Amino acid sequence: MLKPTCVVLLGLFASARAAMEGFVAGGQYAKIANQAHSVFLDVLQHVSKEESWMCGSSILNQQLLLTAGHCCHGCSYASRIKIHVGSANRELGDIHDFHDFVIHENFNRQSLVNDICLVKVRTPLTLRSNAVTRVALNRYPPYGETATVAGWGVIDVSN
Repeated sequence: MLKPTCVVLLGLFASARAAMEGFVAGGQYAKIANQAHSVFLDVLQHVSKEESWMCGSSILNQQLLLTAGHCCHGCSYASRIKIHVGSANRELGDIHDFHDFVIHENFNRQSLVNDICLVKVRTPLTLRSNAVTRVALNRYPPYGETATVAGWGVIDVSN
């Protein structure tokens, strides 16, 4: 079972690199209460082909989620996106269906420039302070400041 992870990145936005890393590794296991804006997306692109993958997402409000553009790239309305909220265990918590999504109009799959997507939930999420909250930035982070990334995955690729 993949566990929720919390990864610290140094120098976020420090440079736009042409060669992107394939994954983020390192960090520590996290509790959902510490990253209550985190949402697990289970994406089944084409029902007939059984092509699926997982993505993390953040709650912007009761109906909108922010995720990576490459997560929704290639999806259509025939795709199935299940949205899991409220639990660090992706098999628990509340499950919602997606209603719509929009990938940034200038998303570039090769360079991952503008790699963002908005996902609209079919039924509004019930926000709860201990497990389901919207992401909130009190200010813009200064250039080079340490940032936290939350999502589901491994923190050590050797294990």
